[in-house]
Amino acid sequence: MGKNKSQVLEAWRGFRSSRLYQIRGRFELYPIVACVAAVVTGGIATAIHSMFKLDVSINKYAPPRHDGIDLMNPQKKKLVVTNDKYEPMPELHNLLQEIKEEELKQGKVDVEDDGVTRRRV
Repeated sequence: MGKNKSQVLEAWRGFRSSRLYQIRGRFELYPIVACVAAVVTGGIATAIHSMFKLDVSINKYAPPRHDGIDLMNPQKKKLVVTNDKYEPMPELHNLLQEIKEEELKQGKVDVEDDGVTRRRV
């Protein structure tokens, strides 16, 4: 029992000599310490978030994302548009239609009841 008490007292002495304990009486440093703590917490949170967030996901079994884009009647979906002109792209539209038809002929995709094309595994 006495050994544990001496260990606790030794740990308390170590804490009292630390810089964090010395800041206790200096009230002018509290905002700086709070800001540094907030920045460190935000940095750690951002690092953890970026580890689990995928920037690019490649899934060869998912339908291509360009199916939802109307190339003949492009729409502006940005919040702020500055001098952007969205013009129809008939060449790309025709090319994508040919690719889709060829995939259907080869049996690489299935068309479901709702019109969604899904790649076969």
